[in-house]
Amino acid sequence: MAQMIRASASQSPRDRLEFIKESAKATINESKPYMREFGISFMAGNMPLKIDGRVLLPPLMGYGVNRTVRPFDGKWDMRCEQFFKAASLEHWIIIALSPFAERKIDILERNIMESGTKLGMCIMRATKKVTIKNYGPETIGKIFKKSLEVTNGKLQMILFIVCPKYEYLYESIKKCGDVDNSVVTQCIKESNLDNLRYYLINKLINKLIINQ
Repeated sequence: MAQMIRASASQSPRDRLEFIKESAKATINESKPYMREFGISFMAGNMPLKIDGRVLLPPLMGYGVNRTVRPFDGKWDMRCEQFFKAASLEHWIIIALSPFAERKIDILERNIMESGTKLGMCIMRATKKVTIKNYGPETIGKIFKKSLEVTNGKLQMILFIVCPKYEYLYESIKKCGDVDNSVVTQCIKESNLDNLRYYLINKLINKLIINQ
């Protein structure tokens, strides 16, 4: 599903229209025997319906330092830009659900802080960085409870590092975060810590912006 959404979102409107036309053409050609049997025909072929209208100019996007950018062809580029109104991250916790990720937590924290600063954010050091080696049915719930206590109820985000063996905990993490406690959560696979790409860090930051 994620790949399908990414593929659709990366197409320009012109490319998307051509894709739809070709898909419709292929579907019609493959369905001709059935269409003849049931007396169905497509008068317009694979061409879209045309109606009168007008194309509006894309809105100007406001960024930091009084800079504006107008999207082109349905896209805009945020590289080297700062958010117009950047969020701050002061109360957050990193939880490693893998003993092998412990030595990489500091590197992850530094990457998040540096990437946020480039986008105009103020990101403080993580309130707590904890490695948990033993799990039980109530582990995730206890993590949220303790995290809220140590941040005096000001918890903004918990970042979980998970290994494939414990990926089943993802559903519990999202339920405890989104449903039970209204706390932003993000899960990162342990294998991605060796190759922290910009989009991964940017995903965290965009999530914070949306939830503030």
